[in-house]
Amino acid sequence: CSLEPTNPNALAGLIECLIDRDDLKEASRLLQRLPAGWHEDPRFAYFQGRLAEDAERWDEATQSYARAADGDPDHREAHYRLGQILLQSGHVSEAERYLERARMLADRESLLGSLVNSENPVHYVPLMARLEAELGHDRVAKAWYGEAVRLDPGNEELRSEANRFSQRARSGSGTEEGSEW
Repeated sequence: CSLEPTNPNALAGLIECLIDRDDLKEASRLLQRLPAGWHEDPRFAYFQGRLAEDAERWDEATQSYARAADGDPDHREAHYRLGQILLQSGHVSEAERYLERARMLADRESLLGSLVNSENPVHYVPLMARLEAELGHDRVAKAWYGEAVRLDPGNEELRSEANRFSQRARSGSGTEEGSEW
């Protein structure tokens, strides 16, 4: 492949395509030639993990996936693959943490799909709020709680839950602003 994009997004897309096509040699060549500063990008750490995993270099794969998961807490596949390797190497409790995060991220994708396809989203919106809160996405959770209360204004239990979340988020991180519902 004669392509060598100078934009990290384009290069990440190209490397992902190469890995998906099982052209690991070319993907590896591009990863070895990353420009300065791009090594910290979680996508490239994930790709390095994929190549190391394919070559059964388990320590390297573990380290690369850990960098990807730490750099992007929402990278579902990095969490899943790291969890699987840790599980296979006997680090069960650590593996469970990564696998649980991967499961929650997969649940979010599924729930979003259900929400988009639903004619009556009132059931799904509070579930999204709770899941985003569990993922640690307080601002996103707050937005979903606001939407849930808007869709079901007479639901006092939901309104109370939204207020408790808002208070907890404000006291926990100190970054949440805004009024209660």
